[in-house]
Amino acid sequence: MTNEKRDLPSSFKRMLDDRVKEGFDTSDYEVLDWTQVLHSGWEGDSVAVLIRLPDGGKAIVFADASGVAQIDLEERIVVYEAAIASTRAFLKKWKEA
Repeated sequence: MTNEKRDLPSSFKRMLDDRVKEGFDTSDYEVLDWTQVLHSGWEGDSVAVLIRLPDGGKAIVFADASGVAQIDLEERIVVYEAAIASTRAFLKKWKEA
């Protein structure tokens, strides 16, 4: 994955429009970037969107209103890295068995 400009899927864009209007009382914003936020064991994976507001401020908005607006993205990275390490160790044991 690179940091090149990617379009937010239209289904999330419609939800994002609602979240921004609801949370910031504006329909004027720019999508700067977005990323998937995965949750082990959940069916509610999310999409975090970085937006620029008309006043120049920025915000992270969860487009799907999944109820995880206060999630710590740094902590999600720690969880992802632990899952990757565990999976690598598991596959190593499988190959060596």
